Amino acid sequence: MGQEASKPDPNAQLLVIGCGMSRTGTATFSEALKILLGGPVYHGGSQLVGAGEKHMRDWIELCKHTPIKNEEDRKIVLEGLKSMVAGYTAVTDLPPILFTEELVELFPNAHVICTTRDPEAWWNSVRAITSKQIPKSETKTFFALC
Repeated sequence: MGQEASKPDPNAQLLVIGCGMSRTGTATFSEALKILLGGPVYHGGSQLVGAGEKHMRDWIELCKHTPIKNEEDRKIVLEGLKSMVAGYTAVTDLPPILFTEELVELFPNAHVICTTRDPEAWWNSVRAITSKQIPKSETKTFFALC
């Protein structure tokens, strides 16, 4: 999560949906996608850290409408996602991975790529980051997205 957040480009189109969990190489994957696609990538960890409370609350609001139970939920989620990922060539990590199915619906021509990691190594990595890198005051908000 040490990367700098990408700035959206109004001309960018979403080409890749990275649906791998956090701590599966998503930061490196995002950097590679920036080079390969020549545009900004929404890496959840990087974007959330500096985005401010409103940005986090917008994602939490989308999460409140899942699972989608009715047309109103569907409309809120799809419109919200469109707005949240506008200007990016790819999305990776939390919270976008929570909406992979909806992103595929919105961007049917995008490639879906899932990064993976050995489960035990993944758990050890997650445990380490939650205790060291995320301030306790932000941990509850961050995991509300999960």
